[in-house]
Amino acid sequence: MKLFVFILLYIIGSIVLMAYQIKYNKERKNSKKKKWTPSHKVCKLKQPAWVTK
Repeated sequence: MKLFVFILLYIIGSIVLMAYQIKYNKERKNSKKKKWTPSHKVCKLKQPAWVTK
């Protein structure tokens, strides 16, 4: 009986971990996309300003 409960908990835990990992990876990819474009725009805007100064 203890073994059955342990296996059940292990399966539930692994499913939760997988779901969390997938969610985390999606959030990381989205945040990378969102962070990249503004930083590029900021760099392009800042560089000419620094050159002129």
